Order: sequence, then structure tokens, then C-alpha cells
Amino acid sequence: QVALPQELDFSQAVITGNYRQSAIHRIAARELQRYLASLSGNLLRMEERKYPSAYPAAIHLLSEGTGIPLDAELVRMGLFRNRTEAKEQVGRWFGDAWANEEAFLLTAYRRNGRSILLIVGRQPIGVLYGVYTLLERLGVGFTLGGDVLPPGRVTLRLAPFTQLWKPAFAIRGSLPWFN
Repeated sequence: QVALPQELDFSQAVITGNYRQSAIHRIAARELQRYLASLSGNLLRMEERKYPSAYPAAIHLLSEGTGIPLDAELVRMGLFRNRTEAKEQVGRWFGDAWANEEAFLLTAYRRNGRSILLIVGRQPIGVLYGVYTLLERLGVGFTLGGDVLPPGRVTLRLAPFTQLWKPAFAIRGSLPWFN
């Protein structure tokens, strides 16, 4: 099956991130790798601190909470020319949601012929929530009775998009007991 011109193909993507700085980043990357393998039948490679510019397709997990300023990381990745430009873009992406530690952004786009998917969280927990939200977009269901995968194989192709999420409630969770 051939990707449509506007679709971004992540079937051979490399999952990148700064995993040593955060246990939550490591968990998020492993969960993403594991579920994408279950969905597509293809185990994507994980590379620490490699940048999307090094690969034809990359999924990069990124947050401010790993000890490296987000704007500096975006410049180092080759996505912006300087930190001022990167900081302005982060402001446009997050707006007032930047104040929320669980806020995250998913953005998929093509740059210089490469497919790039960024999962950007204000803090590492936002990256983890971003991974699960991406998996839900691909058809995975997370229920109290267990995870539900879509039937058959899923192609790892996405149309370009940018979307910001922030929690609707101050405390996440569920209380399945009514007594």
C-alpha cells in the first residue's frame, strides 16, 4: 500500500528522545515501541539523543523536564535556526497551557523530505500522556478490562497535524467503585 502524497509514513521511523534524563521518558518510549509493534508488526528502533534530521522518519519524545531547555533541544534537533525562534513557536503551540505540567502537543509534519512526529510535553508525564493519545488515534483502546487493539495490521501513516491537549480536570484518574 502506497502512502498518499499528504500522508507521512512512520512505518520505518526511529523513536528518539533523551531517555537517560527521565524514567517516564523511557517508559513512554518503550510503550510506544511495544504498541506500534503490536499494531503494525514492525518493531521500531529506539535511539537516545538522536535527532529527526538524522533519519527519513522519526518520532521524537521531548519535554522541558529532562534538564535541557525545550527551545535549545528544538534548535539542536535542527527544527529551528535559533532559540528565540524555537521559544516563539513553543509559545504559539502551548499558549496558556504551558502552565499545566500535564499539557502536551502532538505534531506531525514533513521537513526537508523527512517525516517528523513530535510528542512534546511540558513535563515527562505530558509525554507519556501524549504517547497514549497518539496510540488512541491509531485505534488502541485503553479500558478497565484491558487494552483493545484494532483488528488486523495498522499502517503507521498520518496526515500532517498539530494538536494541543491539556487536562480538563485538575486530577486524573477513575473511580470504578460506586460504594
